[in-house]
Amino acid sequence: MDPLMPPPVRRIALDREPHIAPPATSPNGAGSGAVVPSEAHRRLTRPDPATVRERMRIESVWLAYGENWVVRDVTLPVRKGEVLALIGASGSGKTTLLRSLNRLTEITAGAARAGRITLEGEEIHELEVNDLRRRVSMVFQQPNPFPMSIYDNVAYALAEQRPPRGRRRRRTAELEQAAQEAQRCLNCDIQTVFAAPLCIECDACIDICPVQCLTITENGDEADLRTRLSAPAKNLDQALYVSAVLPHTGRVMVKDEDLCVHCGLCAERCPTAAWDMQKFELLIPLAVSTPVPVAT
Repeated sequence: MDPLMPPPVRRIALDREPHIAPPATSPNGAGSGAVVPSEAHRRLTRPDPATVRERMRIESVWLAYGENWVVRDVTLPVRKGEVLALIGASGSGKTTLLRSLNRLTEITAGAARAGRITLEGEEIHELEVNDLRRRVSMVFQQPNPFPMSIYDNVAYALAEQRPPRGRRRRRTAELEQAAQEAQRCLNCDIQTVFAAPLCIECDACIDICPVQCLTITENGDEADLRTRLSAPAKNLDQALYVSAVLPHTGRVMVKDEDLCVHCGLCAERCPTAAWDMQKFELLIPLAVSTPVPVAT
């Protein structure tokens, strides 16, 4: 069979015509005729949408980055207990719309919003932002660490919650293990690769980077470049990555490898695939005709 063709349609032959199963009767044998719904029936029964309380509402929302409108005139209710999926092409504004629900779009310079988004009937811009984000959370597809230590990232949620009166937070063995696992995961064998000719200097990678390891600036010697980075490059033993000259302005992309956590958000957000995530292999020459890759 051609591997590029879909598999053939398979039909299941039934030994009888489909029919509706009779309702189950009361297990105690009472003649009341009461029907006891099965557990599967309880799971499949859906409440009337008109009776379900509406938690959030999006009304005629437009979202833009600079002069580029990425979400246009969206109206959508979000009801209690509802699982809602947004499906669309890459770059159609799905993530931007989700980020606007707890005002994460405000972090990006040049972002603007028109229309209303309400939570329990209140406009979200009238709510205190930290309180809003405690009530409306977002889980990212890729790791999105804050610019702090791995331990502080893992323990951040606990730090935001006040412990019971008279008790103090402790560094438990479970939390230490979680921090070590997170650090091991973020320092894997994946490296970011940059193709300068593809860069259009849209700043998408810089805006999305959680640790501010990227900077687009004029070229210069290393001592001068370290003074013009998005975040201080304190580790002088770690060399900076400096790209080839960017085609549009003649500037360069500078990356502090000591800060990068290989989260992949720059490659995910880049509209021209100038950033890419590739597996790193160390080639060690041995006494054979071809080099043998060795995992790091």
